[in-house]
Order: sequence, then C-alpha cells, then structure tokens
Amino acid sequence: MTASGRMAGNFLSTQKDIIEFSFTSDGELPLMTSKAGGFGYIPKSMEFPVNREGMPLSLLAKINFEELPALDPYPTHGLLAFYVDYYDDLIGADFDDYEIKAPVVSILL
Repeated sequence: MTASGRMAGNFLSTQKDIIEFSFTSDGELPLMTSKAGGFGYIPKSMEFPVNREGMPLSLLAKINFEELPALDPYPTHGLLAFYVDYYDDLIGADFDDYEIKAPVVSILL
C-alpha cells in the first residue's frame, strides 16, 4: 500500500457517527424540548448561569437526549444546554484569557 493509501485509511478509521440538527420555527415549544434560543430549563436547585457582572446568560441551544436516536457514547436521557452572553460584543469570548470556558449546563433527569 502506498503512503497516501495508508494516510487515507488512517483518516477514514477516525470517522465517527454523527447526529445532524436542523431547526424550524414551530412556534411555542415545551420547556424540555430540544431547541435553539428561547427559554432554557434550570432546576430550582441550580442557580441560573450569569456573566461576570451577574447578568443572566441567554440560551443558545438545548439538546434533550431522549429525543435523539441512541448513539454511543452519547447519553440516552438528560439535557445539555449552551448559554452565551449577549450583553457582551463577543458573546462571552475572551481572547486574552483562553482558560475561561463558555457556560455549558448539563442536567441529568
């Protein structure tokens, strides 16, 4: 086998199954539904995610794993939510401090 053939084989061996998302406007959605934007779900026992100034973050996207096909290694239940800081021009990105991580909230139900 040629070097390029081996490289192609090595590259293809890293291929993983994916879940592709597409979004349509369906009006008002239930609180626990996967969606982009809108209101997120935070249990009463958790504090709502806020920026450094204490302002509430906005839901970017929420995934309800019960709505997805089973795919290893993803969980089969629970919520994964991504929040961003719309009060900030860079939506919370900090190019001077790469150690700051974007708020991600993972909730197992």
